[in-house]
Parts: sequence; C-alpha cells; structure tokens
Amino acid sequence: MTNAPAAASMHASSTPQATVKSRFVPTVFLVVYALLLALGLGLGSAYWVMNGNPPFGSLRLGPWQAWPSLGSPEADPYMRAIIARRGTCRWPRAKA
Repeated sequence: MTNAPAAASMHASSTPQATVKSRFVPTVFLVVYALLLALGLGLGSAYWVMNGNPPFGSLRLGPWQAWPSLGSPEADPYMRAIIARRGTCRWPRAKA
C-alpha cells in the first residue's frame, strides 16, 4: 500500500526551529498614534497653505502674477481662507 520510509520523509523534521517573537502593541496606542499623526499632518498642511500664495487660480505673464478671482464670489476656499486670515485684499503683501 504505502511505502513507510517515503511517507516518513515527507513530514517535518523533529528538530526545534527558532521561534519568532512578535512585538505586542496595544490597539489603543495605535489608534492614538494614528489620530495624532492625522491631526499633525492636517494642521501642518493647513498652516503651510495659509502662509503662502493661493495654490489655485493664478495667472502668470512674465514676471507678473495675478489672481483674477481674488475677492470675488468665485474664489476657491483656500483663497477665501487666506484673505480672511490676512485681512487684506491687496496681493501680494509688501515685504519689509
């Protein structure tokens, strides 16, 4: 029926293998880490965008750059937020 030595050679050897230890990280720690990372990236990117020029809607002609929708109802949310934060419609700001 079966060949006993051939069947025995298909089984794993009886010598002990090195065990792999896994690090246990609590789920609560991972959730808090993910929330803090998302909060930091969200606030950081919002701060970065608000301190620069509006990212959308600019026209460039040689050295000149203009934002035609600045102050209009068609302005995108980023432009509205930048104008609200700076409190001025003059663009760009005069640098000292």
